[in-house]
Amino acid sequence: MMIDFEDISESIFDYLREEKDKSEWGLPGSGDVTRLNAYIEMKNIEKGDSILETIPNTDNRYILEQRMREITTLNRWIDLSMEEVVELNSNFDTASKLYAIQLSSLIKDDLTNNTFYRSIRMSEVLKNIMVSFFKCNRNKGFAYGETTAILTPERVNVKGDKVIKSGVTYLITII
Repeated sequence: MMIDFEDISESIFDYLREEKDKSEWGLPGSGDVTRLNAYIEMKNIEKGDSILETIPNTDNRYILEQRMREITTLNRWIDLSMEEVVELNSNFDTASKLYAIQLSSLIKDDLTNNTFYRSIRMSEVLKNIMVSFFKCNRNKGFAYGETTAILTPERVNVKGDKVIKSGVTYLITII
């Protein structure tokens, strides 16, 4: 069975949303925390501050670029977009797909310096998560994955709201 866009999206979102006890992530305190928020907390601890806020583990915080709706009510989102190219081999019985996956952080721009720095930090968090994701998901058909770009903070307009977008782009081959 060939893995497709839906499978990749579900895998990435499931990976981001996986909950474990804080002690399993090596974080202080008790209680459960998602992988995404664990990485956010680890980055804040590394930097010695708390400028990154946690992201509630609800469906409306995780969006696909194609279905941005009612996002003006939120301040922070994780966005996933993807493009694919199918390459058939000479036997035409197997195919590999090359995907460009972009995982982005969108933060509503309140015109403070911290928004820019939060955006930079979130691109680093997302890069670290995706490196871990590809190491842990070799059994899902991911043959090869590499970072092709880290998106530096960019001011974009989303349905009339000014937003800072940053993140990471990966090229992966799936067999």
